Amino acid sequence: EQNISQWKVAITGPPGSLYEKGIYHLDVTFPPDYPYKPPSCVFNPILYHPSVSQEDGIACLPVISDKWSPTVKMPNVFEQIREMLANPDPSHAAAPSIAQEYAEQRETFVNKLNEWIQKNAMQ
Repeated sequence: EQNISQWKVAITGPPGSLYEKGIYHLDVTFPPDYPYKPPSCVFNPILYHPSVSQEDGIACLPVISDKWSPTVKMPNVFEQIREMLANPDPSHAAAPSIAQEYAEQRETFVNKLNEWIQKNAMQ
């Protein structure tokens, strides 16, 4: 039986970004009071990214948290996620240690990310 409140979504990495070589999987869950409450977007497996919680894989984006509005459409949410991949912002971190690594040790970050992509996002 299909459950329309749960989606499995694959997002390709934006061209020219550090994430361009991967395909990233999201579990999207719509709450019962959607569209008045935002969906949760969880990377599965948990993505190595400053704005992704390393405990539960939740993507931390304003469009699906404090900037949510019932008028926001899912294509816009997915575009914001691609933008997050294209331009990581360590100032809005859900994973502070990864954000610090991205900001201060970019080569280490890129090496770890590439290992993660090889293991989890190549298809």
